[in-house]
Amino acid sequence: MSESEKKRTRQLKDLNVIDNFLFGELCADTPQGRRFVQIILETVLERKVVVDSVIFERTLSGTDTNRHSIRMDAYILGRERDPETGEETEHITIYDVEPDNTNASAGELARRNRYYSALEDVKRLESSEDYSLLPDMVSIFIMSYDPFGQGAMYYEARTTLTTHPNVEYKDGLLRIYLYVKGDPNGGTRTCGQALINLLHYIGDTKSENALDETTRELDRMTSKVKEGKEAGRRYMRFGDYIRAIKREAAADGKKEGLEKGIEKGKLITQIRQVRKKLAKGESLQQIAEELEEPEVLITSIREAILSAGDASEEEIADRLLPEEDDETEAEDDESEVLKD
Repeated sequence: MSESEKKRTRQLKDLNVIDNFLFGELCADTPQGRRFVQIILETVLERKVVVDSVIFERTLSGTDTNRHSIRMDAYILGRERDPETGEETEHITIYDVEPDNTNASAGELARRNRYYSALEDVKRLESSEDYSLLPDMVSIFIMSYDPFGQGAMYYEARTTLTTHPNVEYKDGLLRIYLYVKGDPNGGTRTCGQALINLLHYIGDTKSENALDETTRELDRMTSKVKEGKEAGRRYMRFGDYIRAIKREAAADGKKEGLEKGIEKGKLITQIRQVRKKLAKGESLQQIAEELEEPEVLITSIREAILSAGDASEEEIADRLLPEEDDETEAEDDESEVLKD
């Protein structure tokens, strides 16, 4: 591995909860995964929430094959408990929790959220159904950067009737942006110690930062994932796959470094196939099985498609393929990969 690559790599044990891979491992649709997202929701919203299901990286295709798709990092269906009786309410709420460790789309947050909620509504409401059946939607972004430049830890956005601010505008949308390093007193809402502790731990995931029972519970979950062999094996991304193919090709005496399977032409075909299958709503596992390709490769292609908007398959391939064809050294540790 080159020195530049070493600087960009981290081991699984060094990841923070805000990093996409570790967050995804924690929020699987298991009892532990549902408890993980419940901790976040109840701490942020300061009320009891019943989590029915969790889908990590749920993809919603556009209204047509040439329309922009979206991906929700943690798509959660849940219900709240009545604060007085403790009974579960019947009304379903959609929760979208998004860890954001890069400010690549910071300037597009508001419009991005507008599109997300609109596409979710279109997919959910059947023809002739009443609009009252639309569920409430709560989006929570946990960020390593300040999304609005005000230095605050907590930002909240709702739709309001600006001419009559005392009149509630009930469209069911709530968007919360949390800056893990922000000032707890930086806005009109003062953050409680539980939220401060949670965000501090999510942004800097060390056992010494687990300062209360909630974060200690979260730390036990995180340690279990980091110590698991399966998570270590899964912690392998597209960069490692490319390097492995190149090493194998070089060992076989191939002059064409990627001729063994990831040359540009084949990658363009794969991108086109994955794009069509995503538009049909197929899962990553389904696509990987049908194309007979590793799921890590399909995941990387899917992420590139979603972030590329209307870019062509060739443009997406150019972004995925490495710029240099220099041979790299073999890596023995499967858990060490390119930083998200």
